[in-house]
Amino acid sequence: MPTAAFHAARPVWPAAARGAINRLAGFRAVIPPGAAVTVRLAAASLYRLRIDGRWIGHGPARTAHGHAQVDTYELSSAEQPRVLAVEVCGYHANGYWLIEQPAFLCAEILHGESVIAATAAEGRSGFAGRILDHRVAAVQRYSFMRSFVEVYRLGAGFDAWASDPSAGFPGETLAEQPSPVWLPRAVPYLAGTVLRPSAVAGSGRLVPTVPETPWSDRSLERTGPRWAGPPEAPNEIIVGFPSTALEERLSDALAATAEIADPAVGADDLPADAWALHDFAAVQTGFIGVELTCAGAVVLDLTFDEVLTEGRIAPLRKDHVNGVRLHLGPGRHRIETLEPYTLRWLRLAAHGGAVRVHDRWLRECCGPAERLRLEQGDGDLAAVLAAGRATFRQNVVDLPMDCPSRERAAWFGDTFFTCRVEPWLTGASLVERAHLDALLRGGQRPKLPPGMIPMVYPGDHPGGRFIPNWALFAVLQLAEYRERSGDDALVAAFAPRLEQLFAWFAGFHGPHGLLTRLPGWIFVEWSKANDLVQDVNAPTNMLYAAALAAAGRLYGRADWTARAAAIHAAVRAQSWDGRWFRDRAQVVDGGLVWSDDRTEVCQYYAFVCGTADGQRDAGLAARLADDCRPGRPLPEGLHPCNAFIGFYLRLEMLSALGRRVQIAEEMKALFLPMARATGTLWENDTTRASACHGFASHVWHVALRDLCAVTLDRVARTIDLGTPVLPWLELDLPLGPAMARLVWRDKAWQTVALPPGWTRSNPKSP
Repeated sequence: MPTAAFHAARPVWPAAARGAINRLAGFRAVIPPGAAVTVRLAAASLYRLRIDGRWIGHGPARTAHGHAQVDTYELSSAEQPRVLAVEVCGYHANGYWLIEQPAFLCAEILHGESVIAATAAEGRSGFAGRILDHRVAAVQRYSFMRSFVEVYRLGAGFDAWASDPSAGFPGETLAEQPSPVWLPRAVPYLAGTVLRPSAVAGSGRLVPTVPETPWSDRSLERTGPRWAGPPEAPNEIIVGFPSTALEERLSDALAATAEIADPAVGADDLPADAWALHDFAAVQTGFIGVELTCAGAVVLDLTFDEVLTEGRIAPLRKDHVNGVRLHLGPGRHRIETLEPYTLRWLRLAAHGGAVRVHDRWLRECCGPAERLRLEQGDGDLAAVLAAGRATFRQNVVDLPMDCPSRERAAWFGDTFFTCRVEPWLTGASLVERAHLDALLRGGQRPKLPPGMIPMVYPGDHPGGRFIPNWALFAVLQLAEYRERSGDDALVAAFAPRLEQLFAWFAGFHGPHGLLTRLPGWIFVEWSKANDLVQDVNAPTNMLYAAALAAAGRLYGRADWTARAAAIHAAVRAQSWDGRWFRDRAQVVDGGLVWSDDRTEVCQYYAFVCGTADGQRDAGLAARLADDCRPGRPLPEGLHPCNAFIGFYLRLEMLSALGRRVQIAEEMKALFLPMARATGTLWENDTTRASACHGFASHVWHVALRDLCAVTLDRVARTIDLGTPVLPWLELDLPLGPAMARLVWRDKAWQTVALPPGWTRSNPKSP
């Protein structure tokens, strides 16, 4: 990826706040009237760009430590001076979403090649900057993985500096910050589409209450300037404010009120100590905005969630704080959050005074996925796929994320599934490439074993926690990325890393030919399987063999291929009990003693990773396919799988077995309840965790491959069309920047219109 140096701008930050945690700064320049201009900027941790108060963009797109992507915005000419305002929140805190790094803004305004304004620590730069004190700094983190909750104290005209050239904006002394390596933006910009609630779902009064147990979480209990963790959790480190130093503990405030329904309370005219609940019809992700007027001082809480709990929002039901607090002075206020949140339900609760609500909205924070269009006659399947598309969009803003809510983290393992979907829905693998590029640029991370791929990246892991399984999934993903993209240069650059990685794994080969007592967090899936991981774990060894085989093919390494075959054989010889693969063995007196624990997901790993196959293991395949259908009692002694990731491995097994009609039935059985409840697909088989998890968009990969019978070779630019399961379909499929048009009716492909350079590999098929 090329660099993107600035003409004149330097990275700066208010000198008085260098290194301070959770500080919001504002930077302003007035653009003179005249010709069109170009705005180029990069920032950390987050920025929002506005022109005359109007939203223009949000960023940055994340990348590796020591690097920053530069965003470019083209502004048309104007007859009047314009105010360019950039708000930047510098967190200076580690996390799984935003990495810990020095806060900065580096921005310049260009007319052609002439610099109109550029950030600088000295001289007349054209930019003024200062700390914006209306955001309260000493607050708790939103979650262990993300940064801080948003609490504001808003007086009259607090935001005038961003839209009124005559509004006073005295700049502070700015200090130059370290310059990262500048990179051009690698992914699409946010469209910022504004959504509004579809309905008012309820209203009523607020009453004080005392919770039986005060809410707490590791994000509160294990927080400090540098927390190294107690002995029982040495790998967890979190930067923030100790609970005793919080100016406002939002979780306590949210837990201190209860609701009483009262339909007489209006949603637009909220009296004191009242609430109104708004429904956005489906789970969405974006920036929450409100415009309102109050005659006196009011505290307004915005609470939200993906689902209702006993008919109400429970903002503390999980391990994050789903709330924003606004301390409002008299006057009219318009504010939009700087952080994106995930919700279907939004509650406005006014404390201590009445509020006139003029507007409430959600500005989407989503990636593009609108190009592909599939029409077919099954309404239930259409609902599942619509939920899959919505889930995908909310999880591919800049990197492939696990969820857009509590973490917004690029977890490997999850990304293996999500990145299969990206080229189907968008025609390219831009987000996947940005992620792999960041991993490559990030290099060896501190405290991780040599070559180990971080479980989350970009992300901070100062305690050295890692998931060996996710490194193996990353190898599988890299091999598939080569097939999707033909990007030989990037794949070749990973070769030394994989050499180190497999050398590390080889150090744990036991005398029985299997990985033994592997360190780290051994993650199989969110089920009983995660309790059955030591001393020898069969699913992990199956995955290890699959990764070795994929890397062997990718790099022409016969030694890795041979090692993969040996691991597969060892698992078959030792884990197989004649009916099922057993999950784990323990080392006893130098030998392995296999337990009687057998999980459903272990069997699926066997087929997906290549330890088992449908011909040699036809009996096991039939038992799984027929006796483990959704809704049926499992065979005795088999622990059930969960959505992440057993549901999806099962569909992969059924695909390999050619059971495509069954796939269509099971997709609806597994995912239609999710789609109907939230319009998205979930992390688990219930909503106890995320109700919008990126990997779940994998239903699109399955639907297009198995139900529509479309196979692509994106490098050779060929398309293979089989016989769809669906009676009819019309598919507009993005192939790079162009589109293919495919129509199946009357048991034949009636239309096959491919863009130039693409050919059909089986033109004689129906």
